[in-house]
Amino acid sequence: MRKIIFVASLLLSLSCDKTDINSELIENATVEDKDKNTIPEEGEMILSDKVVNPYEIKNMRVALKSMKQKIANAKDIEIEPNYKYIRFLPSNREEYDLINGNSNLDVFEYPLDRKIIKKGNKYIDKSLGNSEFGWIYSAVPIEMEFDSKIKMEVIDLLFLPDGNGRIDEYSRSLDSKGQSHKNLMKELEKESINIHGDEKYGLANDGKSAKIADWYSSGRIRVWDERLKFDDLTNNYIRGTGGGWLPVQGCQVRANRWFTTKTQITNYDGTFVINYWWPSGSSVDMDIKWDRTDFDIRTGSYGQAITSNQNIIGPWNPNISESVSPDHYIYAHVHRAAFQYYYDNTYGIQRPPSANFPGLGGKIHLGAKQGSGTSHYFAFNAAWSASEIKLIFNLTKTDPAGDDNIHDGRGIFATTIHELTHASHWTMGMTYTDYATNTGQAGRLAESWAQAVSWHITREIYSTNPIALTSNILTDTEDRQLMSLSQMNQTATAINNGPWYTPIFIDLVDDYNQVVQQVGRPNDAASGFFISTLQSYLIQRPTNWYMYRDYLNANSTNPTKANAVQLFSEYD
Repeated sequence: MRKIIFVASLLLSLSCDKTDINSELIENATVEDKDKNTIPEEGEMILSDKVVNPYEIKNMRVALKSMKQKIANAKDIEIEPNYKYIRFLPSNREEYDLINGNSNLDVFEYPLDRKIIKKGNKYIDKSLGNSEFGWIYSAVPIEMEFDSKIKMEVIDLLFLPDGNGRIDEYSRSLDSKGQSHKNLMKELEKESINIHGDEKYGLANDGKSAKIADWYSSGRIRVWDERLKFDDLTNNYIRGTGGGWLPVQGCQVRANRWFTTKTQITNYDGTFVINYWWPSGSSVDMDIKWDRTDFDIRTGSYGQAITSNQNIIGPWNPNISESVSPDHYIYAHVHRAAFQYYYDNTYGIQRPPSANFPGLGGKIHLGAKQGSGTSHYFAFNAAWSASEIKLIFNLTKTDPAGDDNIHDGRGIFATTIHELTHASHWTMGMTYTDYATNTGQAGRLAESWAQAVSWHITREIYSTNPIALTSNILTDTEDRQLMSLSQMNQTATAINNGPWYTPIFIDLVDDYNQVVQQVGRPNDAASGFFISTLQSYLIQRPTNWYMYRDYLNANSTNPTKANAVQLFSEYD
């Protein structure tokens, strides 16, 4: 049950139109500023004490009184609080998820009325001690109400002439009050900044700051990949010629100034334009909230993954690399894989469950972090608000088969696809009980299918010739097609009854028989199966290795199906 009651209906309008950036403003930005905004911030953010808030209702009324002495048609204007600046303190992961995951709120895990002393990508409220959860801040319409079970405090009452970014106060007033009222509201905002200053973003109350040219946010999000390049002239990927910068498509970019937040989704080439003119030429705080309708990325467990730069003026063009920003490098490649699987071409594979899938309880959380250990997927649980999928990447890991880059961009992409495949498989009827008890070798069936889907989609993205099935890219963690059966068993010593992570579904699709190269490997004489056909069999027999084998034998017309049945026995 969602615990937040919304009295107001909030609408967000996004536009993908591209326009040139305000050239005068960009020319005035220093070289240092332009260089800094290409590297995401790392580490702890340090903030000042609370600064004067020019949008607080009492300060806006002072500005209105001053403006009435200067502008004749301002004398009839009266203002009342239309927003409130609030903070939540979740007490458990369910409450955190309700607040952070609500599409009607723009929330931040640091105060919005402080000056940034040291930039960073996380804020620690020392007053909360070792609490697992910190305060979450937002500006919401004055009439919005919340369930009293979630701890919430009102910090300030606000008058936001242009709203919080989700409701355009200017546009809402045009029908009844016209363009002149819109202009007056804009002047009121500038007057308050002139009088009270903008200490948060470094504008003094000298009566001149508000004359800087208005501007809007744009830029491009890219991540380094060791195996792919992107041709900016043709908007095509280049494979097999080394690494390069890849655009990050479909991520949510936010531009925030005080209590107004505007959002845009990046295009195919990673570019974005936020069609909103920031008043007074003030700098803004930019971030990527790794969050979409059906999935989000967490910092290991519950914390929302954010990639950010603060005090940006002009284009924001973060280039995310493993060497400089390893956490953000992981987030970006996890996003690439999840976006591909949920919203782009899956090459015949069923997508993971959407947020409204019965029993899922909302979007899937992908917990992504550096470390040692095994990535894994938890069973569906509507009350589970931490990460259902844990993705753990050792960026320096050496693979037993000799692939030292197993957790490079491609390895992160493939692993994410693998774990999301479990979520898709569970919707077909696999259960955690079947998997955990390994009834009918259910665990082997689940892991082998995930190996194949990971191989299939990743090959389409990364292979120089994905149609030629002999040009396999072996993206499973230990390249099991290059292993003997005894080696497979050695790599699965914690799992009873033989290996779980087999390449059997890959074997059924490709025409590569690994036993030809080395005795002791499986004799893969099966070939020519379509992965979409193998998936249709899985939908019919989703939980039992042997029942799946028998269903394939009874329903397939592939001339090598006898070899396929024998291959099941070799892996048994």
